[in-house]
Amino acid sequence: MTTVTLELPDQIVQSVERRAQTRGMTFSQQITELLEESTNGHQNHQRAEAIRRMNELFAQVSGFQVELRIPREELYERGSLR
Repeated sequence: MTTVTLELPDQIVQSVERRAQTRGMTFSQQITELLEESTNGHQNHQRAEAIRRMNELFAQVSGFQVELRIPREELYERGSLR
C-alpha cells in the first residue's frame, strides 16, 4: 500500500468524511472507493455504449431476438431435423 499526501479543499474533505461516516467506512476507504469508481468509470461507459450500439444493430435485423436463456430442450434440438 502506498501513502499519498493530497491538498484538498476543506469542503471536499468534509463531504467525503460525512459520506464515509454514514457508510461505516474510514476516510481512506471512501477515497479509495471513489478513485476506483473514477478509474473504472470510463471503461463502464465504453461498455455501456458498446451494448447500446449492439442492441441498436440487433434491432435493425429482422426476425432477430435476444433471449437471455435458451431452454435446454431447444438448445439440444437446434440443428436437428425434427
